[in-house]
Amino acid sequence: MKNINGFWVDTNGNKWDMLRDSKHQAQRKSQTLVNCKNCTNCFECKNCENCTDSRNCKNCTDMRECANCTDSKHCYLCYNGKLIFGESDKYYCTKCTKCQECKENK
Repeated sequence: MKNINGFWVDTNGNKWDMLRDSKHQAQRKSQTLVNCKNCTNCFECKNCENCTDSRNCKNCTDMRECANCTDSKHCYLCYNGKLIFGESDKYYCTKCTKCQECKENK
C-alpha cells in the first residue's frame, strides 16, 4: 500500500482517500476486492474496473455510488430502482448502462 497524492493505493491501482481511511482500513478494504482495477473508495467487489464509492458489485465498469450491482456499466446512484437511503435499504441493479439515479432500470 503506497501513499500517492493523498490516496492509499494498492498494487492493482485501487485507491482509498487518506482523509476517509487509515492505511490499515485501506488495506482491509483492498483485501475485499477480487480482480478489481483502478477503483476508488470501493470494497467487497469482484471483477470491477474504474468504479468509485461502490460496494458489493460484480463485473461492473465505471460505476459511481452504487451497491450490489451486477454486469453494469456507467451507472450512478444505482439503488434497487429507488432513491431511498438508509442502512436497511437493499440496493440491486442489473445490466444498467449509462443511467443516472436509476429507477427500476434493468
